[in-house]
Amino acid sequence: MKNLLTSVFFALTSLLAFGQSYRVSNISQRVLTTDFTGGVGKVNEFLLLNSISVTSQSQSKGELNVEFRMEPNQYAAYSTMVSGLGYFASNNLSSVDNASRVEDLQSSIKYYNERIALQKEFLAKVSDANSDQYKNMWNEMKGWESSVRSYEKELKSLTISEHYYLVNLELVDETYTPQNSSVTFVNMPGVEYSYLKIEQPNDTLTSPFYQGYFIKYVFTKGKSFATLGAYKSTQTIGSDTLHYSEMFAFGFGQDFYSRHLGRGTKKFLNLYSGYTFGGLLASNDAKKNFMGYFAPAIGLELFKNKYVLIDTKVNYLIPFKDVRYTRGLAFNASFNFVF
Repeated sequence: MKNLLTSVFFALTSLLAFGQSYRVSNISQRVLTTDFTGGVGKVNEFLLLNSISVTSQSQSKGELNVEFRMEPNQYAAYSTMVSGLGYFASNNLSSVDNASRVEDLQSSIKYYNERIALQKEFLAKVSDANSDQYKNMWNEMKGWESSVRSYEKELKSLTISEHYYLVNLELVDETYTPQNSSVTFVNMPGVEYSYLKIEQPNDTLTSPFYQGYFIKYVFTKGKSFATLGAYKSTQTIGSDTLHYSEMFAFGFGQDFYSRHLGRGTKKFLNLYSGYTFGGLLASNDAKKNFMGYFAPAIGLELFKNKYVLIDTKVNYLIPFKDVRYTRGLAFNASFNFVF
């Protein structure tokens, strides 16, 4: 009776599979959201309203992971829902046609069922059920039956529908930083040119214009960087002037991308804001003076990929000493490369 049912099952699946393409579309998405609680509610509401069975689901502080199977007629509603959750950090879609796998499973099931039937005939002819020959043949047959059950289970899962989606959705709270988050380090040395215009120069302290050359080292993907170099006055010091002719400068800075403008993932024209803080050693032939400084900035990455970064920015230099006569606007251009 069992063999008859198996044969019927095989015949029906073979008939249904004829001319069909059993396709699975895999969707893997990572979404950053500023409303994590609301986003979780929308996901759960979608699953409930569409009677979707969840394969796995886990939630921690600031992160939701859910896997489920979805029919093609549910894809449009899902796409609308997920696009409203936030920003796609990753969004991947791939399709697999399981038609050949279905054929292989059907062939394997037929092959092993035929061997099982023959094995039963051989076992019926063995007079001693306690002999090693009988036990070996019995164990072999049981192994085939186990394989058939496994193949039938896989075949059933592949032929439930002709096309379906397997979704792996990761929803992340953008406003929450996990305690175990890691920084991605890079190794990008480079050079930077800067032209500094002092807002209110004083002949005893500062020249109206300075230009400088710096070593700029970018060391995190974020991006964080360090600079080292010097400004030199574009005005030659006369016998009656006392302003600083050069300013040795070092600093540390960070840049931040807008969540509304692509978060720095574009190859061209990434707008960002940032800051630099550090120290200035200003000097001329007669005097030296050290002062700290802070410089907020707004910048535009002209081009970047995995290997190079071409960057421009404007920052407002605010020294912590004689600020009225030393503050000014700096225009910068830099080039960094992976080393």
